[in-house]
Amino acid sequence: MNSQGGSIRWSYFHSALQLAVRRSARKWTYEDFAECFPTYTKEDKDGSTAIFNQISDYIETQSFRDLDRLFRSFNVQENIDILHRVIEEAKERKEARIERSDQWREDLEPRAAIAARTVPKLEEENARLREILSQTEQENNALNAQLQDRATRTNENDQQTLRLLKKLDEASRCDFETVGISQPSKGFGRMEHIAIGGARSVDETNHGVHQACFALVAFLPVHALERIPSLPSLYHVPNSYTTLTRSYHNTPGQPPLSLSLSSSSE
Repeated sequence: MNSQGGSIRWSYFHSALQLAVRRSARKWTYEDFAECFPTYTKEDKDGSTAIFNQISDYIETQSFRDLDRLFRSFNVQENIDILHRVIEEAKERKEARIERSDQWREDLEPRAAIAARTVPKLEEENARLREILSQTEQENNALNAQLQDRATRTNENDQQTLRLLKKLDEASRCDFETVGISQPSKGFGRMEHIAIGGARSVDETNHGVHQACFALVAFLPVHALERIPSLPSLYHVPNSYTTLTRSYHNTPGQPPLSLSLSSSSE
């Protein structure tokens, strides 16, 4: 058992315990031992005396070992040091006449004393949780603002797309000679766009070819082409330039109108 490194109260307790163990181990005398083993002590006085001393030493040593194991299991020294510190702090507050809400009084109920100690801790935890909640609400508000902004921009893009689709659908009802699809330059946002251009060429007299009398250029998302029935096979070639040619014929045995699709890499 080690008394070093503890408080004064632990040192006093440890010294008193050592003294009690030694006294209890040496309390019985050789005469008491001789009464238990009379024949042996008469025949071998020196040997019986040595055995008596060995037994007394063993009782003392084993008692110290058992107590030391118990002290380590229950942190006796640490708890006595805490008790000593609490008592010393109470003495200092008493001398300074400092009164606290958890100060013990004869008329103080245990519930009130516990509340005086626990309520401040609960208030500190409540303040900490409120601060976390405030930070979380600020983050949620910022995320909500970003979401609203994205939703507004998405709605505007959808409206613009619908307007362009309407114009394109109206224009696609005319007779087009070529319809071209190509990738635009960077500057149209994150959406992948395509450019659609067309030129109409019809000669009702001799079926000859005249250059464009009508042209249309629009920028649309690639997926928007799926909504145009007149352009069913153009949207799937986003990395090349595709030409749809509408030709007029008066050759016997052929339809008056035919379509041909060709593409070339950019």
